[in-house]
Amino acid sequence: MTVDALSGQEQQSFLQAITLVRDTQGRRLAAASVTPQQLMQQLHQSIDQISQQEFDGRQVACAAGCSHCCRRQRVEITRAEADFIAAQMKLHEPDLARQTYARLQQAAAEAKKGAACPLLHEEKCSIYAWRPAVCRKAHSYDASACATASETLPQNLERLLRSEALMTGTRLALDDHGLPQTPLLLGEGLLMAFRDVWPIPDQAED
Repeated sequence: MTVDALSGQEQQSFLQAITLVRDTQGRRLAAASVTPQQLMQQLHQSIDQISQQEFDGRQVACAAGCSHCCRRQRVEITRAEADFIAAQMKLHEPDLARQTYARLQQAAAEAKKGAACPLLHEEKCSIYAWRPAVCRKAHSYDASACATASETLPQNLERLLRSEALMTGTRLALDDHGLPQTPLLLGEGLLMAFRDVWPIPDQAED
């Protein structure tokens, strides 16, 4: 989604929403009332809440085993979000965290061009409960359009804009406070985060 594809009024509303999130989260960071990882947790929760709302009465086609977006989309993640996911997985699901780290290391070593998401396992996301925000906001009303890699997927614009405003505003707030959030590829970002929370994963204590 690009801002240029929106009408003038939609662009203005979208940019205002980003600014509101940026300013609100920035004040919270300045007051030390929230940590970057807490911001990421709240971001995930907020996007989940948006996804559970009914916008136009249409049924989302996404379901377990539908993995078209996991095979075709370039998934990016910020370092703060990668750190949050790695830390939470290590805390709550250490065995899955070890498996995920190993899978990421293998994918990085093979470095296959055009490969599916390294976290896709048996046509399902292997870390679904901890998936990043960009995956949480993804949706489609037509699985066949996803299967054919259509350039225009039928989606709900309001749902996309609200989720994107939260993601962008949060990232900019972190940037403003000396925590630059350059987008990283999902596998690369998570691998870096796992190396920090688990320098020697096979010997780390739970």
